[in-house]
Amino acid sequence: MLLTASHCGTSAGAGAVVGTAADSDTGLDTTVINVNGSPSGKYFDSGWDNETGYAKRVVGAGRSNVGDMVCASGAMSSIHCSLKITTADAAAEVNG
Repeated sequence: MLLTASHCGTSAGAGAVVGTAADSDTGLDTTVINVNGSPSGKYFDSGWDNETGYAKRVVGAGRSNVGDMVCASGAMSSIHCSLKITTADAAAEVNG
């Protein structure tokens, strides 16, 4: 499985389809993709205009806890690390 923004669809790079959408929520801008073939075990964390970008190895999944240091990545904002989790199990609704 792969998690992406729903506005990105299920394509990567030059339009190569990476899988089929298993679930999507446009309100949360989130899509879960069933990956075709063997995933490389890496994720891309650079801006949309960086063709070479950076790939990092995925070693597992876990829960974010208050005090954890994390990285966040987005196509427009690129990668930002040393972000500290200050609240867990919270949700926000933003209108506009």
